[in-house]
Amino acid sequence: MAFFLFNACKKDKTDELSIKGKWDLINLVANTYENNILTDTETESGSGTTYNFQGNGIVIVADVDNGTESFPYSIESDSQIRMDGQLIDIKNLTSNTVTLSFRDVFSPTIYTEVIVNLQR
Repeated sequence: MAFFLFNACKKDKTDELSIKGKWDLINLVANTYENNILTDTETESGSGTTYNFQGNGIVIVADVDNGTESFPYSIESDSQIRMDGQLIDIKNLTSNTVTLSFRDVFSPTIYTEVIVNLQR
């Protein structure tokens, strides 16, 4: 699963929002659908997991249980990033919080929508 950090930067006295920087995972919600009907919801707490989106196109995910992993990422648009090949939607970005979401598709009728809530 993919997660991202956003960092506020000063430019001409206005704040420009960016994916770059360190974020703490608040929680991760996985909603599973079959035939477009919600069949299961699982929520995992952040438990100390962090995502550090570096300026060199690498995000470092540090998890107390699973150690540290790094993945390539790129900014596709103001509303999407690609992390380790997965296209991820950016929603509700502020200087302190962001929601990321993507789908894991298992078949034409079964998929899981993953919602990742991060904060600085």
